[in-house]
Amino acid sequence: MDVLNDIYERSGAYYDSQLSIMLPGQDGAKRLQEIMSSTRINPIDAIEGNRVVRWEDYKERKIHEGEQITELSGFDVADVLKYYFEDGSFIAIRPSGTEPKCKVYFSIKDETYDKARAKNERYHQFMSEFLK
Repeated sequence: MDVLNDIYERSGAYYDSQLSIMLPGQDGAKRLQEIMSSTRINPIDAIEGNRVVRWEDYKERKIHEGEQITELSGFDVADVLKYYFEDGSFIAIRPSGTEPKCKVYFSIKDETYDKARAKNERYHQFMSEFLK
């Protein structure tokens, strides 16, 4: 474990997780479409002061970096939004293709594993509120 902690001290630690938000019934399917549409129009710009430096829209096939928009290529078209933060973390949002739920994937970076895990919990809370 000491070797692993030495690596974390040099390069930081990542904590990966996912969150599923259930949206049952016809209202849920409609709400899921609204969430993805409104998030495209009003993208996340920061969480806890950690700024988004780039976000990708796999449905519209666009990369947004500041005011610059370029084409996203090399991937299938999918209803996915992926946000990259200035600290090296990322969050991806996508509706499930088989169930009435929205899935959020987290790869959260911080100085230590414990700090990354704690930050991950706060980001889960933020996204739970953001996607209501």
